[in-house]
Amino acid sequence: MSSSTIFKTETLRVFGKSGAGAPAVMAPALGPYTKRGSTANFTVFFDNSLGTNGQNLADAVLANCEQDFSQLQAWFGGTAAGPFNVFIDPGNNGGSHATCAATDLHCDAFSGTDGALVNLVNVAEADEVFMANQNVGWDCGASNGEGLSRVLATERYPAKLNGFATGASWLDSDRPDWVTNTEPTDVSGVSTGCATLFINYLRQQLGFNLFMT
Repeated sequence: MSSSTIFKTETLRVFGKSGAGAPAVMAPALGPYTKRGSTANFTVFFDNSLGTNGQNLADAVLANCEQDFSQLQAWFGGTAAGPFNVFIDPGNNGGSHATCAATDLHCDAFSGTDGALVNLVNVAEADEVFMANQNVGWDCGASNGEGLSRVLATERYPAKLNGFATGASWLDSDRPDWVTNTEPTDVSGVSTGCATLFINYLRQQLGFNLFMT
């Protein structure tokens, strides 16, 4: 695989663990990065500071991203998205991209050894681009889109939900109605939790599928 190095600075939207996060802010310079490889729809880079762990995480993404892409495309009725650049960064928060339609996706490395966790974050970021391109009302910067993002990512990597689940935040609150209403933020555990629970209620109790068409 090739090994070119690039630098990057951009504004980020946070996919926060357990609803934790912050509004988009100007991030410090990231990288330098090494390009690990490419598939039909993804080019994957890792921060040089991650060393061998970065290579292994990038390889895990390269091994799974096209299958994840195919499933996302099916769920969104053939909507086009990408190509994507995936940047694996040091950190433990989750993932981010500059806008809902932005195809430069940043995924934190967490422990540096859990490829499935990085793949979950990659799906959570990529599915938001599919939402933006489909343009039928799922807003990645609001509670409905953030809820769907988490549901789809968990569907692909169910064993990695721990730390990202938000349903309990709504159950332990006064349970406001974030089904009739959408909260214009993607960092509230309460409204995101309501969205994820409602989507799963539609699936598990009423028998609807995940196809967003």
